[in-house]
Amino acid sequence: MSQTPWYVHYPSEVPRTCPYPQHNLAAFLIASAERFPDRTALSFLGKKTTYAGLLDSAYRFAGVLGKLGVRRGERVAIMLPNCPQLVAAYFGTLLAGGVVVMTNPLYVQREIAHQLKDSGAVAMLTLDLLFRKARDAAQSLPDLHIIVTSIKDGLPFPKSWLYPIKARREGLDRQVSYGPRVHHYAKLLRDMPPLPIHAEVDAGRELALLQYTGGTTGVAKGVMLTHANLVANTIQTSLWFYKSEPGRERYLAALPFFHVFGLTVLMNQAIMLGGRVDSRTAIRGGRHSAHHRQAKADRISGGPRRCTSRLSATRGSRITTCPRSTFASAARRPCPMRCRRGSRKSQEAGSSKDTG
Repeated sequence: MSQTPWYVHYPSEVPRTCPYPQHNLAAFLIASAERFPDRTALSFLGKKTTYAGLLDSAYRFAGVLGKLGVRRGERVAIMLPNCPQLVAAYFGTLLAGGVVVMTNPLYVQREIAHQLKDSGAVAMLTLDLLFRKARDAAQSLPDLHIIVTSIKDGLPFPKSWLYPIKARREGLDRQVSYGPRVHHYAKLLRDMPPLPIHAEVDAGRELALLQYTGGTTGVAKGVMLTHANLVANTIQTSLWFYKSEPGRERYLAALPFFHVFGLTVLMNQAIMLGGRVDSRTAIRGGRHSAHHRQAKADRISGGPRRCTSRLSATRGSRITTCPRSTFASAARRPCPMRCRRGSRKSQEAGSSKDTG
């Protein structure tokens, strides 16, 4: 029996192996910004960020970390929903040689405290809406720097002007007590020049990410992922989407970036290919189809439950609203058949149940 029986299931377009470059994962962003500087990288509730603009913000965030005393190899926690600030901070941390710790914004205080202490985080980026929870979770870490952003920082005018009014009417708690260890994200970036910072790393040995598991067998555990791990995984998933066209793909970010599936198949892959990511802070139920039509997305990634929900929302019609849609499944059972054959170019990639 062959030691690689799975190869018989590979499409002819997918190579059995390929060379993987040994570099900082953030090199993908630099390359795409050089190749597609004016291409939209992120679209968030009406605001578009080009690749040149995203790299500018990432350079500024890398500089901010240096100014705050964050050293190479130290951990930076990011507790945000899908928004432009998350992407800029993620790549900025990697450019500075730091290690990203993705933190679920839905965590309760106890879970945040465990993750911050266990990872050894020295800095954290979070929302004003989550500040109180983050501050209380960090009580045992008096040296932790907390950088606070707001949804309005990622919104276009006039939404950025109207958001505080809406938040106040809805009774949202946006109060932040700034001080020596609590910083304003927008002001920090505004005052920091976008100097090109690009830490050279030993990709096979140096960590890029601590991705915490779901904690189903006890407390959540940090999975140590090197730059080489994530570079290889990003290239591998893109090779399975062999009809991709660099600089033309559009992704609907229905999965959270703080989850390893969304991080790899959506964010990392889109940035490597120079694609456009259309994100919202949350997509639920039948609104998934409406967002897909509005974004004109080529790709939507999700598990079988997401596919089933979307099928129900279409009320029996063809699943696709764009001829280049893609669903990627990450669970023990495949997507519904209609999901897989919904368009002439749809592809479906399956894997065992993932962690994170």
